[in-house]
Amino acid sequence: MRNRWIRSLLSVFCVGTVVVVFVLPLFEFHYTRYINNDPLISPSVVVTIQGNIMRLEDGRSVILDTRSGVVNDLVSSLSNRVDLEIAQNGEDVTIFVDEQYAFCGDPFVMVRWLFPPYRIPLFPDDRPLNYRRSVGTGKLVEDADSTADNA
Repeated sequence: MRNRWIRSLLSVFCVGTVVVVFVLPLFEFHYTRYINNDPLISPSVVVTIQGNIMRLEDGRSVILDTRSGVVNDLVSSLSNRVDLEIAQNGEDVTIFVDEQYAFCGDPFVMVRWLFPPYRIPLFPDDRPLNYRRSVGTGKLVEDADSTADNA
């Protein structure tokens, strides 16, 4: 009687070991879930970009060091919001915008259907949808009209 109990316990242990070692690696229980985030630290709204001068809603102006066409296209496509990182001297700024990560399709989708790992979506892995991208530099000025006329 005792021998039969030990034998059944050993067979349950062996079957469990086979399942854990050979069957469990065939399945993935995590899936990627993208969270819509705002990567800008202190966003400012851009009112206009004229030439190389970018005017912000809070009254500040930035004289752009980069080509204004590139910054103008990026800012207009991204709801006119920028993030300014001011250097220690108080004049030089780096301009950031929020941008979405680019996603491609899975070229191996048919292979994944035929061969493991099979996905069982139980546990989400949260990843950010947007990131903060540097698009240019410039100088922060109080009165951009007089500075642009002098330059």
